[in-house]
Amino acid sequence: MKDFEVKQKGTALKVSIRGKPYYVKLSYRVARKFTKNVLRYLLDVLQFDHEFREYYLDVLNYFLSTKDIRVVVSEELYSKIVDVVNRYCKHKGYDKLPFATKGQLTSEQLYSLIKTSFVLKLYSLFLYTNLVVEEEVRVLYRTILEELRENGVLKYLFDYVHLKFSTRTSSAFWGWFSANKFQDICYHVLNLFRTLVTTILLQLLPTSNPMAYVKSVVDQSIYYILVDVYVNEVKYVESTTAKLRYTKLYSLIEKHVVRECVERICNVVREHTPNIQWGYLTQHHNYPVFNYVALPFLTKLLNCSYLYLHHLHTIQQLQLNTYVQMVLSKLLPNAKTLHQLLTSYCVGTKGVNVTQKVAACFQPLYELKHPLAAVFSKTRPFEKALAEICSYTYWTLQHTQALEPLPSVTAPELAAFYELLYSGDRLNVVLNKIKMCGFELLDSIL
Repeated sequence: MKDFEVKQKGTALKVSIRGKPYYVKLSYRVARKFTKNVLRYLLDVLQFDHEFREYYLDVLNYFLSTKDIRVVVSEELYSKIVDVVNRYCKHKGYDKLPFATKGQLTSEQLYSLIKTSFVLKLYSLFLYTNLVVEEEVRVLYRTILEELRENGVLKYLFDYVHLKFSTRTSSAFWGWFSANKFQDICYHVLNLFRTLVTTILLQLLPTSNPMAYVKSVVDQSIYYILVDVYVNEVKYVESTTAKLRYTKLYSLIEKHVVRECVERICNVVREHTPNIQWGYLTQHHNYPVFNYVALPFLTKLLNCSYLYLHHLHTIQQLQLNTYVQMVLSKLLPNAKTLHQLLTSYCVGTKGVNVTQKVAACFQPLYELKHPLAAVFSKTRPFEKALAEICSYTYWTLQHTQALEPLPSVTAPELAAFYELLYSGDRLNVVLNKIKMCGFELLDSIL
C-alpha cells in the first residue's frame, strides 16, 4: 500500500496518507492543469528526499486532521521546503537552463521564478484548497514571493502587464471602460498581475521558458477582455477573434450581488429544513450533482457566470442543491431519483456503464434550438453528466438512506431536467417570480 497518494477528479481531491483518506476541494483556477503541471513535480520532489518526505507527510496529515493553520504558516515548514527545492533544482540542473533574454530577466532571476514555482507546488495541497481562508493565503504568499520581490522579478512582471495594457489600445478606450463598466485600467492590471503570481507561477514547467508562458497568458487575457466580453458594445475587432472562446468577465460588483443572493437562498433552505443538522455536514460534498444539476439551474436563476458559484463552501453547495430540489419538486414531481440525489451527499465511487440504449433518451436534447446546440452535439455533455453522477454512491442528508443511482433510472429524469432548463419559457416565468419574491418558494409561484 502506498503511504501517499493523491487522486484528482475535477476539483475534488482524494488525499490518502498512510492509508487514511481525506477529501478536499481544489481551487477551480488551478484544477485543469493540476495533475500534469503541479502534482507530478510535487511527487518527484518527495521522492528526491526521503527524510523531507516523511516530514511533509506528517505536517500534511496533521493539518488535514486538525485544520491547524499554524503548522502551514510556520517558519520551520517554509525553510525546509525552500531547502529541498534548492537542492532538487540544482540536482536537476534547472539553474543552468539557457532561458535568459537580453533586455528581460537575467538567468538568475528566471531561476528564482522556477524555484518559487516549486515552492508553490509543495504548498499547493494547502494553498489551493478550501481548507485555508483568504487572510491565511495572503500571509503565505507574502512569505513565498519575498525573493521575487527583492530581486526585482515582481516589479518586472507588474511593469510588463501594465505596459501591455497601455499599448494594446488608446487611453480613450480605457476612459470609456472606467465610465461605463466601473473598471479602469488599474483594475485589470492588478487582477491579471495577481493571477500571474499565484495561479500561473504555480503552473510553470521547469524545462520551458517561463517568460514565454507568462507572455502568452498576458496576451490571451487582454484579448478576452477587449474582444470577447464587450464584443457587442465596443467595436474592437481583432483578426484572431475566431480563435478565442467566449467568456464572461469576473466582476467585483456582480460577485457581491451573487454572494448576497446565495446567502439569501441558503437562509430559505435552513428555514425549511429544521430536521437537517447542517453543522455535521462540513466534511461532506456532492460535487457531481451540484456541478451538473444545481449549477446550471442556479446560473440561469441568478443570470450569472458559473465562476461566481463554483468556489462555494460544501455546506452552501449542499444547501443550494436542496433549494433546487425544492423547486423541482413542483416542476418535475415524478423525478424521484433526481430529488433524492439533490438532497444527498457522496460517500464513495463505483464503476458505471452508460449504454447506447440508456443514452438514447438524451437525443431529443441535441435537436433543441439552443445557442449551444452545436457545442452540445460535439461534446455530448449529457451522457458525461449521467456517467459522473452515477459513478458515486450517496447518503441522504438526514443520514437515513443509502442511494446508488442506476443510469437507466436516472437518465430519463436528467433528460427531463435539461429539457426544462434549455427549452421554452415555462422555467423563465417561474424563475422571474422566484426572484421577485426574494427567493421564497411560495405555492402560488410554483
